[in-house]
Amino acid sequence: MDAFWLSLLMIFLAELGDKAMFGTFTLATTNPFIPVWIGSTLGTVLSDALAIGLGMVLGKSLPKHIVRTGAAIVFFAFGAFMMYRNGTDFGIAVWVLSLAAIALAGVLFLGKAFSGKR
Repeated sequence: MDAFWLSLLMIFLAELGDKAMFGTFTLATTNPFIPVWIGSTLGTVLSDALAIGLGMVLGKSLPKHIVRTGAAIVFFAFGAFMMYRNGTDFGIAVWVLSLAAIALAGVLFLGKAFSGKR
């Protein structure tokens, strides 16, 4: 799959139900379609341009395994934090299984990152 279709699918699926979508939905309930559509589209384009620019800069100055490792650590830390923040009703078994899954995924991903495999 080339980069265009991969990024289109990834961003489309990731953005479904996010805060920006709900914000746009809320604006669309009381404002005309065209200004809301253009504003939300431009906001997304500017946000994506920033992400692409940072990715290009970091991609040139940092080794790929460092970028992957950093992304994995941030991703897993965010997941653990969100689970901690919203998981007060979870039983101990759910906590143990979830943390074990996070740790296993982290070890597998970081193992691949350090070995240079994809």
